[in-house]
Amino acid sequence: MSPTDRRTFLARTTAAAAVLGFPFAVRAGGGETPDAASAERPPVDYAALFAEARERMQREHKPGVVIVIPADPDDAAALELAITFLLAPTIVGPIVVDGKFVRDAGPAPATARLFTRAVFVALPRDMIAESFSRADAAAFSLIVDSEGNVVESVPAPAMPADAAERALPTAAFSLDLVTDVNARLDGPNGQRLATDAKAQRAALADGGREIDRLLELLATGSERARELATNGLAAQAAAAAAILLEKRNTAAPELAERIDAAFVAACGKLKPDAIAPHLPYGVAWRNFKVFEGCGETTAKLGDRVLQLAAQLSECGLSRPGPAARRFLRFLNSPDFSLPKLR
Repeated sequence: MSPTDRRTFLARTTAAAAVLGFPFAVRAGGGETPDAASAERPPVDYAALFAEARERMQREHKPGVVIVIPADPDDAAALELAITFLLAPTIVGPIVVDGKFVRDAGPAPATARLFTRAVFVALPRDMIAESFSRADAAAFSLIVDSEGNVVESVPAPAMPADAAERALPTAAFSLDLVTDVNARLDGPNGQRLATDAKAQRAALADGGREIDRLLELLATGSERARELATNGLAAQAAAAAAILLEKRNTAAPELAERIDAAFVAACGKLKPDAIAPHLPYGVAWRNFKVFEGCGETTAKLGDRVLQLAAQLSECGLSRPGPAARRFLRFLNSPDFSLPKLR
């Protein structure tokens, strides 16, 4: 992405983010980010993060996806916002609309499948170059095995030609890219998926018979039975994602949608910490108090009040009170400390 394209994209994304409820100040536009650099920020132990991710890949018999953190801070900020919006598209904080709380509706089915079936970890590009000899220097992300070997490099996506699409928060990590990575994880003729499903069945005490029983209920049971089956499969999705995906790939459309509902349910409740099962290692939530006042929107971080976006409404109109809003940041972002690893 050229500097001119980046500035245009970020300027447009700022407006979109304000509408969606994500506090996102743009460096390229001259604004200060809510995370001003801290000289006391401890270094991130990326080797430990990757070791944690590999241990989980081995335990759950899953591939890994390494998200390459761009060296340019503006590109990194755009990617942070894109991942946030993919995983939590409707998070706007505890705001009341028409007497009801606005809740997180969960990610799109393709996103839920991707972030459940693989272990994600975000690493800086300079570490990628040092640690993965087979990695494409310009790769957007890497697919790796449980031993840390690069299986495939995923090229950087082209930014949309349409200006409106470039303004979307998902532009840096689009649903088209999610679909592409899902297909790459399946492998040629589904061979990688079949290998993962076989390993997951072998790891389950009953060989996956309970998963098969729940899938049968999901296909033929009553509405109540299907609801219970969805909840049961969601609870076991981490250990049986490949088994569910293998069934989904050959299922009738109606059953495929029901399996997708189990994946969405598995990802639907995002925890405000850095180790929720489907969040990438190397990211954490940041929380801000956002205030919508006369002519501006500001966020409060500690004792600092930072302007995020101009208000389009006139003074004197009713506005919601302060709301806690959150979005994902890479651990190498300013003011981050390393969370306790599992």
